[in-house]
Amino acid sequence: MPAHWILAAADMARSLQNYQKRSFSFKENWLVLVVIGGVIVLGIGLYYWDKYRKEFIQKANSSGSPKSLFLDLCNMHELTRAERAFIQHAGEKKHLDDPALAFLDPQVLGELGRGHTGEAAAYAQLVIKLFGRPQSARTPREKPSSESSPNENAETVAN
Repeated sequence: MPAHWILAAADMARSLQNYQKRSFSFKENWLVLVVIGGVIVLGIGLYYWDKYRKEFIQKANSSGSPKSLFLDLCNMHELTRAERAFIQHAGEKKHLDDPALAFLDPQVLGELGRGHTGEAAAYAQLVIKLFGRPQSARTPREKPSSESSPNENAETVAN
């Protein structure tokens, strides 16, 4: 290490010691105090603004509104923003009062999933994600688990 670096560091340390020995004067440091006070006020303001914003959003989403139902269903199904947008778009195309109604009827999304466009493929994937395989893809002998006959249920209980 060259000697001039050591001398520069020693000189800097000496100047810091001299600065610390000076008395603190408000006349000389008013700008620093104003900046520090401004940063503190800004931090407190941002904290309370964020707190108010989160409470407002939570109240809006937990009030039992159709929007909160839609968001809850989207979160339960782990839908992406693009998939949420497709469901909302489907609700608009089908003139639904609430886009959450698209979660009840697979035909709402299924009708939009027929075709050869990129959107149709996305709607078809969304139908599969929400409802499983579409009805048309099932074989005639295959029944969904909810359509089993009472005799089949009685046989499984007896075994």
